[in-house]
Amino acid sequence: MASTTGGFISWVFLALLSPALADVALQFGPYQMFALILMGLVLIATIAEGAMLKGLLAACFGMAISLIGPDDSSGAIRYDFNVVELQGGLSLLPVLLGVFVISQVIHDLLQKTSPIEQQMLSMRQLVPHVSDLRQHGGNATRSSLIGTWVGILPGVGSAIASIVSYTVAKTLSKDPEKFGRGEEAGLVAAESANNASVNGALIPLITLGIPGSTIDAILIGALVIHGLQPGPLLFQNSPEIAYGIIAGALIANILMAVIMYLLVRPIARIASIDKAYLYPSIIVFCVVGTYAISNNFFDVFVIFVMGAIGFLFRRGGFPIGPLVLGFILAPMAEKELRSGLMLHDGSLWPLFQSPVSFSFILLTILLSLWPLWRRYKACFRYGAR
Repeated sequence: MASTTGGFISWVFLALLSPALADVALQFGPYQMFALILMGLVLIATIAEGAMLKGLLAACFGMAISLIGPDDSSGAIRYDFNVVELQGGLSLLPVLLGVFVISQVIHDLLQKTSPIEQQMLSMRQLVPHVSDLRQHGGNATRSSLIGTWVGILPGVGSAIASIVSYTVAKTLSKDPEKFGRGEEAGLVAAESANNASVNGALIPLITLGIPGSTIDAILIGALVIHGLQPGPLLFQNSPEIAYGIIAGALIANILMAVIMYLLVRPIARIASIDKAYLYPSIIVFCVVGTYAISNNFFDVFVIFVMGAIGFLFRRGGFPIGPLVLGFILAPMAEKELRSGLMLHDGSLWPLFQSPVSFSFILLTILLSLWPLWRRYKACFRYGAR
């Protein structure tokens, strides 16, 4: 129910803000878009799991492999290393499947499995009472608003939304020592923000063409495959798609509530299925799906190469989210920067003259320095002690 609450509240913002933000985004020039994308890339790295440096390196690796193939401005082939298949660049779908799916399969196969603990509950025990709504209603509403706002920020994702709302709930709680020991308020805060961030992340996706999370990066790939370009022009050129996504988000939230309530018990039993039966079918579907779209066996090879790279990133503690988002956002940033340079005769000065782009550049610098400032304060406090 907390997830459902977060989904409904964030959907209201999705429906109300998206058309207005799309109109505002149409006023953005290439330098404004470049500054916004640059801020998103830095934001992804600074809040990534682990150290900021690892997040930046992962994002830079994704940006590097996105440069393979033709240059959009001149048409010149870059970094193909005399491999014919690389002259067209790397496709988004094989990279996504390799980094997210194949690497996860390899990671899980090497992990020791432990038996799943099961607890049987009646359907009546899953229904919240009026006292539950009175107790947790304010927390759910506040956490949903936090999740929506965090979801709007490019590249942040639901994990950060859950952490922020959980921390706020713990700070405002009269019994913070109970958090981490099964406290219901912590569960409500995390789940409300988690679901709210999903709809919040759709706002920059359909208004600016920037994925709000790694999951939205997959949605961008699906739209591109069907010849659609997410961004401010989506409301003008394909309004039925834009408003269809908004309506679909509402329907999905309703279906989620119904399905999860009715099928929560049998769905929970899926965790007891032996993974040896799941992984071969997952790999087969990845291979067949990729080859069916491109009719190119080289893309199948890319899946497994990127899967191995993704696995090495996981083992080394490097977040794979910045890698994928860097792969998606780097061509967009390069395109906008080159367009701005051609529009202003090679001058970068208009990038700093515009209040909008200058504000994004300033925020980018502050975001880059924020982790260093936190580490400095932590070292200063430790030294003082």
